[in-house]
Amino acid sequence: MNENHASTEAIVLRSYPLRESDLIAVLYTRQFGRVSGVARGARRSKSRFAGKLEPLSWSEVVLFCKRNADLFTIDSADLIESFAQRTHDYRCLLQLGLVAEMLADTTPEREPSDPLFRLALLVLPHLTQAATVDLAQLYFEVWYLKLAGFYPSHRNCSVCQALLTADSSVYASIGASLFACGRCQQSGRKVSYRAVSLLDGICRMRLAEVFRLESSPAEVAELRTITESLLQRSFERSFRSLRLISEEAKVV
Repeated sequence: MNENHASTEAIVLRSYPLRESDLIAVLYTRQFGRVSGVARGARRSKSRFAGKLEPLSWSEVVLFCKRNADLFTIDSADLIESFAQRTHDYRCLLQLGLVAEMLADTTPEREPSDPLFRLALLVLPHLTQAATVDLAQLYFEVWYLKLAGFYPSHRNCSVCQALLTADSSVYASIGASLFACGRCQQSGRKVSYRAVSLLDGICRMRLAEVFRLESSPAEVAELRTITESLLQRSFERSFRSLRLISEEAKVV
């Protein structure tokens, strides 16, 4: 986009004050991927941007960018949905924040991914509800790894390639988070077969179908421990949101 206006859907990830009345917003857009833009006068009390560029808002924005400019100019924004306004549950807000943190810190700038944009929009509504938030977070983590090319196969042993069945003892190594059968590996974290079955469902089914599976909170927690270890190892970073979610779980 060279010195042209373009309209695109965007998820607001972060925002920062700029000068007296302007705002910098970090957006994950359907058309351009992750970008940063300046909204002139957005911090004024009667700004046309009021409530439309808050973090975890989904908006239709009009962007303008001059050739080789670092920042876009946000000409306008029309709010479609504010996910943060759907809930007052602190844990849900933390889990919503995980999506924003991962998109802001691990996606390349100006490299669009429609599957990733659709994944975020798919899970965000379910992260606002206590009944669905943990399974929705797990679904997002697994598919985020798959789309980034970091997800290891859970159907075959990573050492001997044998099919992992109900009769198999399945282990996930702490260092590599790779799945292996009991003949090849007897150290690391043993994974229940019901958890492996849930993981298989997440990889094959739509989110609405996964919610209909008979999964327990313990199985979801078991898999989240593995996927979150793999996320932090794969992206070589510690996610603040994951630490806060873990601390909140201990309090509860």
